[in-house]
Amino acid sequence: MPFVRYETLDYFSEYCIKGSGGQKTYAKGYFFSSNWHKEPEIILCKKGVASVILDDREYTVREGNIIFINSNVIHSINVLTDLSFYCFHIDSKYLQESFPDARESFFIEYIERDDKLAELLINTSKIYNGNAEQKAVRLKIMFLQLFLMLYENYKPDSIAPTSTSKAYARVKNAISYIEANLSGELTLESIACSVGINKYQLSREFKSATRLNVFEYINILRCKTATALLKNGASVTDAAFACGFKNLSYFSRTYKKYMSTLPSKNKNKEE
Repeated sequence: MPFVRYETLDYFSEYCIKGSGGQKTYAKGYFFSSNWHKEPEIILCKKGVASVILDDREYTVREGNIIFINSNVIHSINVLTDLSFYCFHIDSKYLQESFPDARESFFIEYIERDDKLAELLINTSKIYNGNAEQKAVRLKIMFLQLFLMLYENYKPDSIAPTSTSKAYARVKNAISYIEANLSGELTLESIACSVGINKYQLSREFKSATRLNVFEYINILRCKTATALLKNGASVTDAAFACGFKNLSYFSRTYKKYMSTLPSKNKNKEE
């Protein structure tokens, strides 16, 4: 189903507790690292409490709340209590074909409660995970209904400017540089140089956009990436060095700090 997908979870899957109908559950204290993408994302909270950060805007999300993450907005989630949610990404090309002005569209990000919209998302989840005839057609109809509802009820009077500001563009470029060089040596100076500013300005802008300092972000990303490698059969040593850790003792301490367990505990149990 190329035009719609659930959150793929990537290296987040180790925290996923079995859920029903595509609903995912995450333990208190889990943190989704800051990221962005062209595809709009829709989240419906089914249980728990989380802090959701969209650029410089922060929302406390509870059961029944809906978050719409607009295209290219930097976002992260801090799980405050055990959290369950439905999550969809909508392909930008499909959206533009269905709604020609979608490229310029910006929807209200936080919807406190809309039972009709929530029901539509839950039913879409059931179709996505089911075996209904004409599944692709049914999903397209559901998302046409969804975006028609958003256009009619949740177009803001003004658009938040931060996602296109120079500072946020630099943070996005810094994150891209970190991801591309995760296995190598990363310094504040090298990252700052890659985006054309000094390390002090980088530190301020990065913390403002992500709520993490640069090295907290790097370590969390390295640990999550290491987890994916471990679950795919890599040894602790190989996973550590592949993710940029040069010292196994430091890797174990850092992994324990951010993942609340030792890397050996996340090894593929089939080995």
